[in-house]
Amino acid sequence: MPRTAKPPIEIQMLSDYSRNIEYQCFRRQWGVEELVAKTGLSKNTIQRIRANRHKQIDAHALGCFCSAFDVSPNDLLLRHDGITY
Repeated sequence: MPRTAKPPIEIQMLSDYSRNIEYQCFRRQWGVEELVAKTGLSKNTIQRIRANRHKQIDAHALGCFCSAFDVSPNDLLLRHDGITY
């Protein structure tokens, strides 16, 4: 059975998720090592998500990021216009 392409909304959400995590790191001046310490996630996982090389949004990772940044899931999942670095 051929695999179907992802709907555009899912692709956009993955991109927004990575972008918003990058923004939250930028705001706090956190690098990968700081994020590993704050989230408990592996360095590889964090780098893959920040580089937008992930295929899905893992609920556990999302929760870890939300706790570390003290933000809601919507802050990380939805597009926010006006984000500047």
